[in-house]
Order: sequence, then C-alpha cells, then structure tokens
Amino acid sequence: MLPMMQTDTWLVLTRGGWLASANYLGYMARALIAASVRWPASLQLRAGLALLLLSGRPGPRAGAYSAR
Repeated sequence: MLPMMQTDTWLVLTRGGWLASANYLGYMARALIAASVRWPASLQLRAGLALLLLSGRPGPRAGAYSAR
C-alpha cells in the first residue's frame, strides 16, 4: 500500500517511515494494554467484538483493493 500512497499523494520515503513508526507504536501500545488486562478470555473476546461493532468500521470488501 505504501508504494501506491507514494505515487498518489504527498508521501515521500521519510514521511512514510514516520507513518510506519507511528503505526507500529500504536500496535505496541495496544498489545501492552491488552496484556495488562486481567479478564477471562471469553470476556475479552466479547468486549473486543462489541468494540469492533461499535466502531462502525466495515471490514474489507471484495474489490476494495483492486489494482488500477
């Protein structure tokens, strides 16, 4: 996806590196938070599903990332 972003937008290699670093930092923060939660696994799964549904963000659709 990064090569497409570089050709279609203002994204240069340096900014892409910062974008990737921020993304990885977010993954790390969420992983540390999830590891610190002491809930039963079934409750964690239900809470995660509820948050996913409440976020209103649809998943990938067929053809959403088709080649140009």
